Amino acid sequence: MSVYYRLYQNKLKNSKVYGKYFARAVHTDMVDLDDIAEIIERNCTLKRSDVKACLTELVEVMRDKPHGNKANIITRSMGKFVIGVGVLFAVAMISLFVHFLLNNVGEGGRMLQSAISMEERTIIFTVFVFMQFWNLFNAKSFGSGYSAFHNIKGSGLFFTVALVILVVQILIVEFGGLMFQVTPLPLTTILWCLLCTMPIMLVAEVYHLLKKIKK
Repeated sequence: MSVYYRLYQNKLKNSKVYGKYFARAVHTDMVDLDDIAEIIERNCTLKRSDVKACLTELVEVMRDKPHGNKANIITRSMGKFVIGVGVLFAVAMISLFVHFLLNNVGEGGRMLQSAISMEERTIIFTVFVFMQFWNLFNAKSFGSGYSAFHNIKGSGLFFTVALVILVVQILIVEFGGLMFQVTPLPLTTILWCLLCTMPIMLVAEVYHLLKKIKK
């Protein structure tokens, strides 16, 4: 394969090599993203899929308008995501609170017991933490266009932190007692809380899947 060079003359008068010529290699063939990713994968430990994802995102960033020093860090789409999730969580928490409150109302509108029992408080607390747990996956995939489970091998720290949060929450419920104002819950109840909050993550995963199919 022939190699072509183009000569350039140094025209910087303050340079020590002013007036001298330098040669630079000239590429006459076009390479696509797959070719670049293959070369980078061959020269380092990155996987081809990771390289393609990074280069694709780089192109998108370069197309965006540059942000000034006074520009907001939170973009419009990010703001909508944060507000939307916040409203969803608030509605879910209020609905669950009202549900337990109405269950304790007997005939004549009198409370059968204290407003909300310790067990019901623990369930509300557990549901809230599990909603945050599943929302971690949404935050991981936000703006990337990929599933939260994309590149599992390269996301070891993320999944470790998520597992720690899950385990610590169960330990707090089972052994937190008076310190956290909770009471132990049956394992089936904890699993139901985990499963009932899972749609927070599943909706985002379905969205990414449909977006990928349309492409």
